[in-house]
Amino acid sequence: MTQSLFRALVASFAAATLLFVATPSSAASISFTDNNCASFAITGSAPNFTLVCQSLSCTLSASPAAPTPGQAVTMTASCSGGTGAITFSNWISATGGGCPAVNGAGATGTTPAPGVAVGPCTYRVTGTDTASLSGTASTTVSWSSTPPAPPSGCTLSASPTSLPAGGGNATLTAACSSGGTPTSYAWTGTGVVTQTAANSQIVNVTATTTFGVTPSNGSGNGNTATAQVTVGGGGGGGGVPASCTIGGVSYNVLDVGTMSPDGARTTSSGFTGSKVVIATLVPPAGLSTNTNTLSVFEYGGTGGAYSRKAWLARSPCDTSAGWPAYEADTGPVFNYSIGGSDPGAVNMKVGETWYLIVVNQKPFGGNSCTSGSCDVGIKWYHPF
Repeated sequence: MTQSLFRALVASFAAATLLFVATPSSAASISFTDNNCASFAITGSAPNFTLVCQSLSCTLSASPAAPTPGQAVTMTASCSGGTGAITFSNWISATGGGCPAVNGAGATGTTPAPGVAVGPCTYRVTGTDTASLSGTASTTVSWSSTPPAPPSGCTLSASPTSLPAGGGNATLTAACSSGGTPTSYAWTGTGVVTQTAANSQIVNVTATTTFGVTPSNGSGNGNTATAQVTVGGGGGGGGVPASCTIGGVSYNVLDVGTMSPDGARTTSSGFTGSKVVIATLVPPAGLSTNTNTLSVFEYGGTGGAYSRKAWLARSPCDTSAGWPAYEADTGPVFNYSIGGSDPGAVNMKVGETWYLIVVNQKPFGGNSCTSGSCDVGIKWYHPF
């Protein structure tokens, strides 16, 4: 072999090798499917990548959660984290074995009531938002022939617990902390719906009332729970609380009861700086609409005349009327009318309940009577 021929063969081999190295190998293709993911996002950088499932967060709840044979079940779906309105589809029963089918309409799916114990049965639904992001929720239901325990640890709450004179609406809500889930509620108290499947109801309360509820299910009654709603008005303590918080200070109440506009003196003894006097005023019919006065004055106290704060309000402890101050030895405090329209008076209406509230304080802060009886007298003069 000549030298020139050898050189030509070497050059040819080198060129072939370089060509082989420069040719890329085929790229890998990976296919991944997850029915719970609407789409995927890839995060990270080479050589470490993360495949992120993008989906709605959906849940599916069943009621009753522990049904017995003969009970139908209602399932409710919900999703969060999506865009716009959520639509629900693909309601399915994912198990056989005698599990009843599910009939889905929107976010609600229902099953018929099987006559025998069956389960566990898995049910599934898909939620989709307006951006086509979807999520799947599932729940398991078992119809057991073992009945649930009766409800227990049941309580009743009222909101609000106190209403002004004349009353108003209050919401009663029952809850049980243990035992089986209640399916019925028996209520007592004026104005209630006596039997409901819901644990809450709104009732109009016109007088102080104690309400009761007894939750129950197929196994029997739970404990009876009670709650009271008080309504302002009336004398002798009816509707007037035992204490008031005024200006951030708690005062024990001296309730002098219901007064009449007859000019008779009503007195309160033991009126010290830690107490508030409350008188209930109910304007009667048949009187003139002219303006007259309501006065508060020193009565039987020791140490001379004192300055105090007083105001009229529609409910006990209400400070929204402000602090119209008066001197205890100066006579009249308020001008008022019954059915009148005097711009310089408190214009009451027949049958309304008002409260005269007197605090043993100086008009600009501090107690005005710290020793002795500090008693006051009140006179409500009827209009002529």
